[in-house]
Amino acid sequence: MQPVCSYCVLREATTADHIPPKVCFPKPRPNLITVPACESCNNQFSNLDEEFASFLSIRVGSDSPVTQRLHEKNKRIIRHNKRLRRAIIDRSTKVWLIDEGNFIKEAYQFKWDGKGHDQMVCRLIRGLFYHVFRRPLPLTSTIKGAWSKPFHDKGLLEIWNGGAGENIGDGGQFRYRYNHTLDAPDTTIWMMTFYDRHFATGSTGFVYHT
Repeated sequence: MQPVCSYCVLREATTADHIPPKVCFPKPRPNLITVPACESCNNQFSNLDEEFASFLSIRVGSDSPVTQRLHEKNKRIIRHNKRLRRAIIDRSTKVWLIDEGNFIKEAYQFKWDGKGHDQMVCRLIRGLFYHVFRRPLPLTSTIKGAWSKPFHDKGLLEIWNGGAGENIGDGGQFRYRYNHTLDAPDTTIWMMTFYDRHFATGSTGFVYHT
C-alpha cells in the first residue's frame, strides 16, 4: 500500500519530494531528505521552488565556494525563466553604496516576497514533520512559518540548542531543529537556517488568538 501524500494528506504518494528542494543546492548536492508526495502536489511546487532558491541565493551572497556555486546555478535559472526574471526586476531598487575604498558604487536592493517565502517555510515544516514523526501533519492542525532574525540572542539560541534535528550538507547549507511535547504530539516548534545566512521559524498545532 502506498503512503499518503505528506502535503494534501488525501492522495496516494507516487513521487518523492526533496526537503529543501534540490534547486536550493548546487552540485555536488548533499544527501537530501525526501518525503512521499502525490504528483499533483509535487508538480505545483516548481515555480515556488525556483523563486525561493533565486531569492535565497541573492540573500546569502556569493563569498564562499558553496554560495558561489549556488549563485552561478541560479543565474542560469533566471536567464532562462522569463517569469522569474521579471519578478526579480519588479522587486529591485537601485541604491548607492560606499565600498571599502570609500568609493560610491551602484548596486541593487531586492525585496523578497513574504507570502511566497512563508509558503515555502510552511511546506518545509510539513515535510519535516513527516520525516521526523513518520506521519503527515493533520490538515486540521494550524501551521505557521516566517522569516526570522539570526538565532544569536539568548532566547532563540537556547531553543535551537535544546532541539533535535539534522545538519544537511557542508558549510551550513541547511540545518533544522524542532521541539515538541508528548502530551500534544501535533504541537511543534521549528527553526531552520540556510547557508548560515538566512533564518526561518515556524510552528504547528498552536491556537492563535487575534
